[in-house]
Amino acid sequence: MGTGMDGKTTAQEIRKYEPYKIIPIVSLSGDELEQDKTIFDEYLQKPITKEGLILTFNRLFGDTTQAKLQ
Repeated sequence: MGTGMDGKTTAQEIRKYEPYKIIPIVSLSGDELEQDKTIFDEYLQKPITKEGLILTFNRLFGDTTQAKLQ
């Protein structure tokens, strides 16, 4: 799984497996048009910043990382 697949197809294949349905999938893309909340739990557009990454993880997992936005 994954070889020769784009991100959407790979995410759809992962979602087919019951144990993996609860695992968040974050899309990383330079193309704003690729954003699809029906497949991905979150979306980060390139260039990815430390602040954007921390905020995304906090949305997904709660503020359990104790990471500071400095």
